[in-house]
This record gives sequence, structure tokens and C-alpha cells, in this order.
Amino acid sequence: MAAWLSLGASALSAGFIGAAISYDLDTDVVSRDSNPFVYGYIPANAGRRSLVFLTMLLLSGMLLVTRCLAIVLFYISGGKTLAFAYVGIDLR
Repeated sequence: MAAWLSLGASALSAGFIGAAISYDLDTDVVSRDSNPFVYGYIPANAGRRSLVFLTMLLLSGMLLVTRCLAIVLFYISGGKTLAFAYVGIDLR
């Protein structure tokens, strides 16, 4: 049970970091002025802002878990070569 809790905490920690970076970039005045078509997905309403941040946190964490699961499944089915190929393609 401790290993599963540790895995969940790690995924949520990584998700928090990714969400915080996206949040900070989107709410930065200079970034919004330089490219308004990309930035501006964080709403001004505090409740909606919190909901968007929570959603970004969960999506980032689950994306990390999904990628790790894919690497494990590729390793089980095809060995190191297939797992490293996936990592190389994913990083590209």
C-alpha cells in the first residue's frame, strides 16, 4: 500500500509542478501581451481559476502515470529495445 501511495504522491507532485508552470506563464502580463492567442486560458473568476488549476494538476499527473505505464508495457512485451524506442519517440 505504501508503494501505491508513494506513486500517487509522486504523480501529483509532478502534476502540481507542471500546472504551476503553466499557470504562472498564463497569468504573466508580459506573456499575455506578447502572444494573446496562446495565453489567456486561466479565467479571472477565483472559483473557475481554482478549477482550471486542479484540472491541469490532475491531467498532468495522469499523463505522467500513462507514460510510465506505456513504458512498462512496452518493456514487458518487447524488451528494452521497444521501451527505449518509445522513450526516444516521446522525447522527440
